[in-house]
Amino acid sequence: MKPKKLPKNQRLLTSKTEETRGVTVNIQLNEVNYLCPFCLHQDSKSAFETKTAKGKPSKKFVCPECNQKMREKSLTQSMSASDYAEWVFLYASYGFWKIVKYAVWNKRLKELGLAPEFWDRYKELKAGRNRSFDDQVEMSDEERAKAEFNRDLENNYRAR
Repeated sequence: MKPKKLPKNQRLLTSKTEETRGVTVNIQLNEVNYLCPFCLHQDSKSAFETKTAKGKPSKKFVCPECNQKMREKSLTQSMSASDYAEWVFLYASYGFWKIVKYAVWNKRLKELGLAPEFWDRYKELKAGRNRSFDDQVEMSDEERAKAEFNRDLENNYRAR
């Protein structure tokens, strides 16, 4: 079977080759892999993309492994291990530990070499949460006076 000849000035592009008038040239596309923040599954951005009912690209992204929905910012954000620990700590109130399959997640965290730094930062954040309210909020007398003044203004405005 003869290869299909392309009409003049027409090109067929694929991820591996480019054909122009019967001449084949190899090209390389550098695809960036992203990590699902919920299961640490690594894949290209196109694997996470979803489409609307009309076939248009959606703003939502779904992990092909854990089927967790996420925003593009959560998927593409560049984070260090300590940044990721903060993200997990804040997301915990939304049920992060219920969503995650811990055994798989922890194994991948160790394989990526992020576990020691992640757990150190996560434990710091968790210990900070257990401090008393007075220790966390150390306001000067001037700051307290401003806060009370603003609160009074707001209450007076609402009363009108």
